[in-house]
Amino acid sequence: MNKKNLGNKLYLKAKKIIPGGVQLLSKKPELFLPGHWPSYYIKAKGSVIIGLDKKKYYDFTNCSVGMCPLGYSNDFVNKQIIKTIKLGNISTLNSVKEYDCAKKMIKLHPWFDMARFTKSGGEAMSVAVRIARSYTKKEKILFCGYHGWHDWYISANIGDKKNLNSHLLPGTSTLGVPSFLKNTSIPFEFNNTKDFIKKFNKDKKKLAAVILEPTRANLPKNDFLKTITSFCKKNDVPLIYDEITSSLDKETEQSIIKTLVALTKKLTVIFITHRPDIVKGKNVKKFFLSKNGSSTRLIKLKK
Repeated sequence: MNKKNLGNKLYLKAKKIIPGGVQLLSKKPELFLPGHWPSYYIKAKGSVIIGLDKKKYYDFTNCSVGMCPLGYSNDFVNKQIIKTIKLGNISTLNSVKEYDCAKKMIKLHPWFDMARFTKSGGEAMSVAVRIARSYTKKEKILFCGYHGWHDWYISANIGDKKNLNSHLLPGTSTLGVPSFLKNTSIPFEFNNTKDFIKKFNKDKKKLAAVILEPTRANLPKNDFLKTITSFCKKNDVPLIYDEITSSLDKETEQSIIKTLVALTKKLTVIFITHRPDIVKGKNVKKFFLSKNGSSTRLIKLKK
């Protein structure tokens, strides 16, 4: 542990007054570089972050959990936000921008009939699950991926704490989750068509919805998504896709990798990735295998 790391020092203090140390699981230092992660910033602009130690960092993660695709402190966005604040950003009445935004969303996504806004992804998924259960008059959910921390999702671990291991975190506790939700949410394995078909057929008459991230650390293989779509349509089971990161296409990924590789010529760059194959042979000198947030050993990549 780096005792000189100002961000780490503050994080240790935060853990004493904030449960878990941070407000968002995705920003926990343990998920990146335990004991050495900068943890806090004092300024962020574009893809550059200034930490508490005044050091400059280039952010090539997911820009605040996917919230800032235009970069931090974007000038145009800032200008519009400041303008809105000066006009009064809240009142007893509704903002006209609420209607304007909904209209814009429907125009961008013509397959939408209506738009509803929530404050978080987990809340949006809970709304989606309730709508699906209301529509079908059924309760069971078949899912694949990470969909938040609400009871409907965490209940998958009631009876078997390993159910969410490959979807969320190993051994996720179900304390506080009502026991009667047991077996109402069933996980299936990503890119495992046979696993999906087996579990779908077992509960197809009781399913309120099938929910999944269409792409995770890896892209969907073969007819994985087509099979799921076909089964849902045939049995009138609502199919819900969850995850903004699914918009990261191959062209965008290649552009990001090209930028990172260019930086390796002048700087020491640390890649944290689920897919080391994307940087293999690109001036990367060492590969370390990480497990549960800790580096375990130096490895050599095979084909």
